[in-house]
Amino acid sequence: MSIEEFKLLRRIVAIAVFLSCFYMVWPFIDVLAFSCAFAYMTKPIYDRLLPYLGKSISALICILLFTIPTVILMLVVLKEVLLYVQTIDINAITNDILILLNYFGINKTSVGEFNQLLIQAWEFIKPSIKSMINQISLLPHIAIKIVMIFFTTYYFLKDGYKLKDAILYHVPEEHQYKTKIFLEHLNESYKNLFIGNAFTSLIIGIIAGIGYYLIGVSN
Repeated sequence: MSIEEFKLLRRIVAIAVFLSCFYMVWPFIDVLAFSCAFAYMTKPIYDRLLPYLGKSISALICILLFTIPTVILMLVVLKEVLLYVQTIDINAITNDILILLNYFGINKTSVGEFNQLLIQAWEFIKPSIKSMINQISLLPHIAIKIVMIFFTTYYFLKDGYKLKDAILYHVPEEHQYKTKIFLEHLNESYKNLFIGNAFTSLIIGIIAGIGYYLIGVSN
């Protein structure tokens, strides 16, 4: 076997291994996405705690103070939204739309068609909403993913800096510099994206909470 044939065979094996790993990881791709987001969001806190508490304790504190409460809040909000959507009276909504459209003088035939289309769309979506509510209530598969998110976020915070070296190790030497620059820009982009969204969501939540409290809207 010549050197070129050996290189070609090695690339084929590498691609096959990559595709096999991707196939196995695909059912948990959302776990990796959430873990990556949480790791970036808590990275500033982790960096502040790192000189005093070390890697393990700092990562654990970030998960306890931010990741776990955020996941619980997301599940509670999602379930409340789905329960609320399930109780929506579609007939009342269509009647209100009908009155509004008639007020503006829109043709009644087009209004009737729109009314029927809205009812059909609701009947189509409603089973999916019920299915999602049942899944959230049972929590078998979701519970496993949530636990995986906590552990993956912990290791992303603690050892995430090693990912760049692990990737560069498999990149040909002539392409390592460009790949390194690309990974650095990608890291900065993700960091600004997730941290910016986290602060924006926090500020919007605080302002909305104060506003609802002032106008007397209950929780």
